[in-house]
Amino acid sequence: MKLVVTLLLVTASVLSQNNNFKIENEHLIWRKKYQSNSANIVELIDKNHPKISFDNSNVGKGRNLNCLCRSYHFSIDFDWPLNINFEVAIVDSTYIVTVTDFVVQFDDESYNKTHDYFLEKYLLVKNRTEFSDKKNKLKAMECLNNYLTKIFLIPEAQIITE
Repeated sequence: MKLVVTLLLVTASVLSQNNNFKIENEHLIWRKKYQSNSANIVELIDKNHPKISFDNSNVGKGRNLNCLCRSYHFSIDFDWPLNINFEVAIVDSTYIVTVTDFVVQFDDESYNKTHDYFLEKYLLVKNRTEFSDKKNKLKAMECLNNYLTKIFLIPEAQIITE
C-alpha cells in the first residue's frame, strides 16, 4: 500500500510540474506565460537562441534544437535534433508562447535516410487523448518543459505560474 501511495505521489508531482503540456485535438502542445514590460519581446526571443527564428510577426520555428534529455531513456535518443513550431501572443505586459509540432529527426543508417518522429506518438496514449504515465516519459516531458521554458525566457521577464 505504501508503494502505491508513493508512486501516485511521484506521478502527481511530475505531472503537476508539467502542466504546461496540454492535449488539444489529439495533438501535443506546450504553453507558457511570461511577464515582461519589454517593447521588443519578439526581437529578444529571436536573439535568445540561435536556432529560433520568426516567419512573420509572432509565428516562428525552432530547428535542430538539442535539449539533451539523454538521461531520461527515450526509446528514441533525444540527443537528435528537435524541430518545433511556435507562436507568441503578446497581451498587455505578458507574452504567451505556444509550441506545437514537436518533431525529432533521426538518421536511419540501415536505410541511409532521415526520419521524422512526432513526439506526441511517444508521449500520448489512448488515441492521443491522455499522457503516458510511464516514469521515463514523464521525466522526458519534465526535461523538455525545462528546456522550452529556458529558450523562451527573455532577460528581465518572469515566469507566470498558474
